[in-house]
Amino acid sequence: MNQHPNMRLQHQRRYRRAMDAGFLWDEVQARMLERMQWVKQAPKQVLVLGDANLRDAGSLQLAYPASELFVVDWAWAANSATRAEAHNREGLQRSEATKASVSSWAKRLWGRMLTSATIPGDNDIEPAERGHLIEEHSTKLQRVAADVHQLPLQAGAFDLLWSNGLLHWSKQWPELLAELHRCARQDALFSFSLLGVDSFSALRSLAPQLMTFPDMHDLGDALVHTGWAEPVVDMDRIVLTWRHPHDLLSDLRALGGHLSPTQAKHVRSRRWLAQVHQSLEYLRRPDGLFQLEIELILGHAWRAADAKQAAEWQPIQLKLKAS
Repeated sequence: MNQHPNMRLQHQRRYRRAMDAGFLWDEVQARMLERMQWVKQAPKQVLVLGDANLRDAGSLQLAYPASELFVVDWAWAANSATRAEAHNREGLQRSEATKASVSSWAKRLWGRMLTSATIPGDNDIEPAERGHLIEEHSTKLQRVAADVHQLPLQAGAFDLLWSNGLLHWSKQWPELLAELHRCARQDALFSFSLLGVDSFSALRSLAPQLMTFPDMHDLGDALVHTGWAEPVVDMDRIVLTWRHPHDLLSDLRALGGHLSPTQAKHVRSRRWLAQVHQSLEYLRRPDGLFQLEIELILGHAWRAADAKQAAEWQPIQLKLKAS
């Protein structure tokens, strides 16, 4: 059962609006990659979360050309059929020999990473409750349509987990972070970024139903409670400006600020939109630009070894004291 419909909607919205707010996450991606220079080991299997447009995956492929990447995003569950039809129309189908070769490799890799479920065949790759494989041209990159809270992947399969701008969509911190912990190998690195609690604070008086964002300290506590070790969480502030209120609202939706359980379910009128634009005027600076500040959280944590559990029966050794 789909327990996170709002998060899935946001995945699909971000996929359709491919370039919206991409400028921000590209900048954050560069900062995350810069931090990776201090990591000595080269990852072999990389799990990338919420990257339907493959912006982060492409950079990670360049940084770690020998690694295998699995990119997980819910958006593909609704768009895989449409994308396949577009490929057919544009004449981008691979030859039968190439298709068979890549398909065989993909199934082997998928079988190695998949949980105890049936390996998809060439004709039965369909959206499933826990996810499905979408074949990719590159034999080093596989796309998976799945809920990040319930990943259809083997436990302990990845030594780098990467999440750029995804985590603030989830309200189930222990559930999500525990699932990522399950998929990580011992000593794996989890690198992440998200919007913090003070993001868009100037809009709170105008839109009290605006999406709330996590506190940096709560995030650190959640990481520790779900088994992640040595979390390092930093905060930075970025000022964004827009010339038109329409662009401000568009980026707000793309960044995640519009994801609220109390948002209207029906289409708004032009009159309502004009009133919103007028209300935003108090954000306009003397130079004519609208300004908002976001709090950016960057961090990483390590997957520590599991605590050893005591066996049900253990021998007890008794030594007689010499008299």
